[in-house]
Amino acid sequence: MSKRSGGVEYSAFNISLITLLAIALIGVFSLFAIYQGFQSYNNHEIEQAYYYMLIGIFGFAAMGFMFFRSKTLVRNKLDLPKAEVLTTIECNKCGYKIVRKFERGDYVFKNDIACSKCDGMMTITRVHRRKKTEKELEKEFY
Repeated sequence: MSKRSGGVEYSAFNISLITLLAIALIGVFSLFAIYQGFQSYNNHEIEQAYYYMLIGIFGFAAMGFMFFRSKTLVRNKLDLPKAEVLTTIECNKCGYKIVRKFERGDYVFKNDIACSKCDGMMTITRVHRRKKTEKELEKEFY
């Protein structure tokens, strides 16, 4: 069971084991404190009974706070399309230009490959994302 509120999803049943153990431990101590409070009240130790009851009530309040704050937040992931990254390589001598897919290790001003026309060294001049055509943009929105 999950609830959505303003782009954030709250998962009610996804509490860690450590948090559950801490809540249970606080609950046991709170019950024990309230029990001690009633025992002190029966023994006519009123001031001590109030302290035990106060500790028990604060324990239950802490238990509730921990339970309601421990709901994990699951952020909605935006479905962003993978961008096609391209590398532009130009020859320093003849100006021949090649555009290819980005490869790991590409960076601007890297001497990459030999030119196929003049055997000069080709340098990466641009790393960029491929621009989408009008038809591709229309497909995304409809």
